[in-house]
Amino acid sequence: GIFVEVNSNSISVTYNTVRTSGTSANFGIYFSSSNSGTATNNNINTSGTAANPVSHGFYLVNSLRNNITLNNITTSANNSFGILFQKSNSSNVTGNFITTTGNLSFAVQLDTSGNNSIYNNVFNTTARHVNITGTTSNNFSLDAITARTNIVGGSNLGGNFYDNSTVGGQAAYSLTCADADRDGICDASLTHATNNVDFFPLAAPPITCGDLSTAGQNYTLRSNLDNESTCFYIKADSVTLDCAGFAVRYANASSGYGINITGYNSTTVRNCNFLQQNSSVHYSPGIFALR
Repeated sequence: GIFVEVNSNSISVTYNTVRTSGTSANFGIYFSSSNSGTATNNNINTSGTAANPVSHGFYLVNSLRNNITLNNITTSANNSFGILFQKSNSSNVTGNFITTTGNLSFAVQLDTSGNNSIYNNVFNTTARHVNITGTTSNNFSLDAITARTNIVGGSNLGGNFYDNSTVGGQAAYSLTCADADRDGICDASLTHATNNVDFFPLAAPPITCGDLSTAGQNYTLRSNLDNESTCFYIKADSVTLDCAGFAVRYANASSGYGINITGYNSTTVRNCNFLQQNSSVHYSPGIFALR
């Protein structure tokens, strides 16, 4: 990986692809006693081959005032965090996509670290999104909802987007939270620990008929949909469409499908009610799949 060690201050680490693996501890980017640095637009992927290797994506220890922005961070080993803070304070973490797949691998682990600002990130984990040890305070949202496009395409900035955490931790809060006014902000806050609250968690933006084009993305409906012909076109691999029991009314005026899956793999469609509206329109199945 990339190591930035003692008294290496104001270092910029940008536009790198970092892949690490092995039978011993390995880190994508490591800041030790390094202050006022920047890490942005990096692609970091860590893994391990021993029983319990430590393979953190980004590891900060005894470091202050760093900016971690616009990175894609993935860890696949157990006990391996997207970002680990140890006695590291006053840093900004924004605009990052963090995915962890191992057991007890949190998106963010804060160990005796405080006054960090962590917002407008996507946390996609199989453990808790955020885990905190110690009694410090950190900020997980802006002070107020701000009209500006957020990381998942919603119209307001606030806190973070909490994706499909399913094993041993919190539910996928952003996919299930109430958003009565559909402003892209969950109606209720999310508490990680005392004095560590996301006051404005990002809600899943409303899904409309059109292209589903982000690989690996889960799309969840929040209302019924209507379309004149085909409602959804799959345009990437490993897309999941969860209609959450809502209806997809299609082929209202001309032939079409509820969802067209042509040329892509590993699509999941669940909890959908596909309703063809015009009975005079022929050959319009709810799901059309062709490789």
